[in-house]
Amino acid sequence: MAVFLRATNRSLLRYVNQEKSLMLMARPVTMKVVEAPRKPVEDYDKFNTNLGRPLSPHLTIYKPQLTSMLSITHRGAGMALGGYLSIVGYWMVYTFYIKNEYCVTALLSLYKWNSSFILGHGKVINS
Repeated sequence: MAVFLRATNRSLLRYVNQEKSLMLMARPVTMKVVEAPRKPVEDYDKFNTNLGRPLSPHLTIYKPQLTSMLSITHRGAGMALGGYLSIVGYWMVYTFYIKNEYCVTALLSLYKWNSSFILGHGKVINS
């Protein structure tokens, strides 16, 4: 490496001492501008379909976890119970007004037993 550098250094110094231009050492090259070939633009979905990739890999590579399933069912059960309790509350208010008018006492007793069974059943099972 050192020999190569000394040889090139000496040849450069020789050209400089002879008052020749360093441009004579370089080859005259002209650059020609050429446009790159354009690829047809595919949209993202077609590109992934051609590669055989699934559309939503996050849904296919993960199995459902127990905690997420429990959370989803817990929310669903909470919404159902909330809806049931709001219906029960409105029904209690409504039955207060129609109690003396035309409501059958057997139907009212069945409704009261059913609502107390549903609300009390969970309390007995969970304790």
